[in-house]
Amino acid sequence: MIDIQSYIHSGILELHAAGALTQDEASEVENLASLHSEIKLALEAAHEVHALLMRSAAKVSPAHLKRRVMNAIDKEKAASAALPPMLHPASEIADFGPWLNAIDHTLPADFDDTYFQALEGDDAVENAVVWIKHRLEEEPHTHFIERFLILEGTCIISVEGDQHIMQAGDYVEIPRFKRHWVEVTSECPCKFILQRIAC
Repeated sequence: MIDIQSYIHSGILELHAAGALTQDEASEVENLASLHSEIKLALEAAHEVHALLMRSAAKVSPAHLKRRVMNAIDKEKAASAALPPMLHPASEIADFGPWLNAIDHTLPADFDDTYFQALEGDDAVENAVVWIKHRLEEEPHTHFIERFLILEGTCIISVEGDQHIMQAGDYVEIPRFKRHWVEVTSECPCKFILQRIAC
């Protein structure tokens, strides 16, 4: 499965807009854009930025040029930021800043042991911020893999006997069919980003 956010930020869309790719490379970009709306939006924004740069190069007002380019860049960022990035071993909490800032982090008064706040997602990926006070019981999953990025607190995530001692910034992936459970080891609830990827 393609990591859409990494692909968008790789620079290949800008090379496509500049006409600097081979025919095969350009065809691959166009094919991925037809399959993924996020890539399509980012590609369109990259072409707009390139067109603005070309049109603006002949203009005499540096302030006007800067304003137009910055507006186009903001539009490109908005197009590529619709979904949170895919979690991976090098993910950092700061990568999710815009999405974490957009939700209410106040736990409800009747919070018992587990609380979910959904983030943006699509048919292929579910994203949520989860708080666990004590324990998430053992379970396997058959239709998706799970990825965790710890935000606050500490816990032990056990995957078929392999124990992962987790703290803020730590990542773990749980494959399909693997029995697993989460036990909180901190006094405060353990808070993490949960990503479920359909298989």
